[in-house]
Amino acid sequence: MPKKTNSRLPKWLRDTLQTATLIVVLMVLYNLIGPLVYKNGSYFPWWTVPYSIVSVYLIIGAWNFMVAKLKATNQKLVDEENRQKQKQVELRQQNAAKQQGEAEKRRQRNQQHQTKSR
Repeated sequence: MPKKTNSRLPKWLRDTLQTATLIVVLMVLYNLIGPLVYKNGSYFPWWTVPYSIVSVYLIIGAWNFMVAKLKATNQKLVDEENRQKQKQVELRQQNAAKQQGEAEKRRQRNQQHQTKSR
């Protein structure tokens, strides 16, 4: 079971930092270890690493932010739909209670009318 952290960072930002940091570490390891293992491989130049790091954080951050916003919007729509359904159920119950009360009054009126006519 995952441990709950009392972080003040939003979930999308924590996820971005975790994922992008892992990608950056793997990218640097690839560039360090790759030439030792396979010298003729094609590896990216070291001067591009800072740009790659910034772009990784920006791309993953934008994606996670967008997903978080979409989830929040979806949840608002679901909540609104549930509120509307609950409102309709309450309205139906009120109408049913009102109709039942009116039916009871009609029955009493009819009974009184029948007892008078006998």
